[in-house]
Amino acid sequence: MPGRPEAALAAFLALGRPLIARLAGAQDRLPRRHVLVRKIVSSIGLSEIVFVRSGPDGVEPLGGAGLPLRRLVQADGIIVVEPESEGFRAGEEAEVWAL
Repeated sequence: MPGRPEAALAAFLALGRPLIARLAGAQDRLPRRHVLVRKIVSSIGLSEIVFVRSGPDGVEPLGGAGLPLRRLVQADGIIVVEPESEGFRAGEEAEVWAL
């Protein structure tokens, strides 16, 4: 597991939670589409997990690598940015996985 708290949580959410759910016979939770309040920028070739929090106007990205714990606890969802994507524009809809 990675050493940074947000990276360890991202690894668990991407690998551990689905594995545990499958072993337990639980149903997969499906993502819901939400409008982004601010843009998400990503590099081509990297798959990223971006932590977000819900608000009245949509979801707001909380930051990227090096996310402080005080911001991480505000997260109530994640957005997975595929390696072929450069991210999402503000106002665009994205699939948000609930935490």
